[in-house]
Amino acid sequence: MQLKNPPFRTKVFRKKIEKRDFYSYSQATSKTPVLLDTTTPEYNQEKNIQMIWCHGWGFQHSCFSHLIDQMPSHSTHWMVDFPGFGAAPAPEEGWSVTDYARDLAHALRVEQTLDTSKEIIFVGHSFGCRVALELEKYAPELFHHVIMIAPPGIAVGRLRMQQIFRRMLSRTYRFLRPYLPKKAVRYLQMYLGSTDYLAAQGVMRKTLVKVVAQDLACSASKFTKKTLVIASRADTQTPLDSVRALCQLMSKGMLCSLEHFTHTSLLTEGSCAVGRKIREFILDSDE
Repeated sequence: MQLKNPPFRTKVFRKKIEKRDFYSYSQATSKTPVLLDTTTPEYNQEKNIQMIWCHGWGFQHSCFSHLIDQMPSHSTHWMVDFPGFGAAPAPEEGWSVTDYARDLAHALRVEQTLDTSKEIIFVGHSFGCRVALELEKYAPELFHHVIMIAPPGIAVGRLRMQQIFRRMLSRTYRFLRPYLPKKAVRYLQMYLGSTDYLAAQGVMRKTLVKVVAQDLACSASKFTKKTLVIASRADTQTPLDSVRALCQLMSKGMLCSLEHFTHTSLLTEGSCAVGRKIREFILDSDE
């Protein structure tokens, strides 16, 4: 069910899972359905949980479809399209992570169907994890636990040195840009800009610049929710060492590392492994 004419830009979609068989997809191909073992304890318990799913940069709410279909019976799911992605209109000006968190909180409060007396779990992928870190400041009552999938990490060691070098180079580029030929400007933009930056246009490029400026270390060190962090050793966009550094800053952070899956394939080919870890976390959170 899609909300009608909301006074906010974030789009929220609801899906309720009744007691039924659950299908996911094999790790070999996303086209091969595999019937999960519904005799396991996590499927026999009626959890009545609520889950909020927030996608990464460049994705939309449908990216979680493989995972949601693995969740326990009698669960309700709120899938989000952030402004500028999917069905949600782009912001009128560049937004920061704080702007996204405030808009999401407003959208969920206006919907008024979240039962805060029952368990609510926030699930974020990549950029969605940034929003979770900020959301606790403005709406801590809207979720109780957090699951972060491939969150942006904190650069350490060699990655930190590379980050400092690129930052210095970027500042030099911005100073010299008015004096450089167009060919040199295009080359430096391709060298210095990330894939997301090069793909973004207009207001979304301005938004991305503000998003990556978020002080992750400060936000993580103040984060108090019980959090499961799922990362992959094969993820080159958010390396495991940087994710571990982020997790260590959170007072209740628990890191689970997987093998072989990329930043994107954690939600597709890796959805069986990720879904299993999420269900285990849901069971553990009740104990």
